[in-house]
Amino acid sequence: FENYGNDVDPENMTPYEVEDIFGEGVCVRGTGTSCVLSPLAAKWMETQNEAMSGGHCMGFSVTALRMFTKAVKAKDYGASQPVALPIQGNTDLQSLIAESWTYQNLPGIQAKVVEGTPTAVLAKLEAALNSGKEQYTLAIFRADGGGGHAITPFAVEDKGDGTKEILVYDNNFPGIIRKVDIDTQANSWHYVGGTNPKDLTEVYEGDADTQSLSLYPTSPGEEYQPCPFCKDGNAGATDPQPNTDSTVGALGAVKDFNEIRLHSGRKNHPHLILTDEKGRQTGIVGGKLINDIPGVELERNLAVQNWEETPEPAYRTPVGLPMAVSVDGSELTKKVTANVTLSGAGLAIEVDSIKLKPGQTDYIEFLGSGLGLTYETDPSSTTSPDLYATLEDGDVTKGGGYYVLGVTALGFSAGSRIGFTIDQQGGRYELSTEGTKPSKASDGLGGKSLYAVTMVREKASGQAQWLTDPILLKGGKIGERLRIDYRHATGGKPLRVVGGKPGGPFTVYRGNPEK
Repeated sequence: FENYGNDVDPENMTPYEVEDIFGEGVCVRGTGTSCVLSPLAAKWMETQNEAMSGGHCMGFSVTALRMFTKAVKAKDYGASQPVALPIQGNTDLQSLIAESWTYQNLPGIQAKVVEGTPTAVLAKLEAALNSGKEQYTLAIFRADGGGGHAITPFAVEDKGDGTKEILVYDNNFPGIIRKVDIDTQANSWHYVGGTNPKDLTEVYEGDADTQSLSLYPTSPGEEYQPCPFCKDGNAGATDPQPNTDSTVGALGAVKDFNEIRLHSGRKNHPHLILTDEKGRQTGIVGGKLINDIPGVELERNLAVQNWEETPEPAYRTPVGLPMAVSVDGSELTKKVTANVTLSGAGLAIEVDSIKLKPGQTDYIEFLGSGLGLTYETDPSSTTSPDLYATLEDGDVTKGGGYYVLGVTALGFSAGSRIGFTIDQQGGRYELSTEGTKPSKASDGLGGKSLYAVTMVREKASGQAQWLTDPILLKGGKIGERLRIDYRHATGGKPLRVVGGKPGGPFTVYRGNPEK
């Protein structure tokens, strides 16, 4: 079976697969095929599906191994044997491949990834192949850390003189047995992994220093996973997962972290550079991936269909760590649109529709609590992004719900700042225009900027939506504020939005309910 990206328009994950991974608590209403995902679960699904754009290699490998171990059965997807399964038009199988792709990002898998020198990884793989107790996907990266690819090892051959070959199924080369060469004496490895097997320059390789080989286990993914986006760390799974006897309790709660992720093109995309309060950096700086900030972990993407592609890693940062993020377009060759998300337990904040041209760099400051941000545009940019915040607020089974608040802004001058904070205890969202440079008088806005606010509330009882008319606010050194007491909104009635200078006077605006 040949690897594919999102360009062929496959059926990636649906709510059914997300519930299968985490449990019924990800559904704000319904279950199974009628599951309506919580906004945070829906954002996680959207993020994962988008990350598959470069290829579904991890999904192909894990699906093959799950069928080999009988964790899932080929007959449930249309054939008695995996080799006979159709993929084109087989949306259930496509969704299974997409669900299996996420194994690289699941807490239960990541806790048991095998990393180390080539000989150490080889020894672990040989032991697993001989015992049959665990099936592994082999993750490979280029020497520069890019081009992450997932392949399926099924045997090791000793060729003598300290050389061994790992025989693999590479989903970029269907129907062909391929080999990863290991030099145990030099503690190095080599694999021709480009899309053209005759081109010997498209090489994956590494040594004891690069540690660019790793093994991802399969069996932990058959248990309900801790939920990284749920406020309490799990999705309340109480029934055994399909095809297993395990429940979420087998893995416990997820490690608390915030994940920062870029969404943009696979080749021509900006880079994220994280900087902490001491000036230490993590990210791709000068074409090289570095990680000098203590506690920050890299999540490199195994989704490569093309050897030349280098998707941006995701960055996991400790909760409570303030972080400045540069959206660096210095290596761009043409204009792009990107967005950046920070997600954690019970919270996701997003800067959407960031328009960058070559050489442009925008900046984001994330609060240590994760409950807000400040965005600053490049001195050459007059475009303003859209800002979103998604919150889990109380237990849905006891009347709690989820809130999605969005702000669209127009009429910025170059080098403007805009930000918001969230008071979860008081149930308040506040937008600040401090540092926003006024638009030119010629645009008809009278030296102000224009804002439209949307809010969506999801509860077990149903959904409610509100939208304000455009609101004019001044910027400058002090700026003005917009405040929403989101917890006190009543479905079917106007949303109260208060705006004005920090010390007043204030104006009350209506957020019109939508049917």
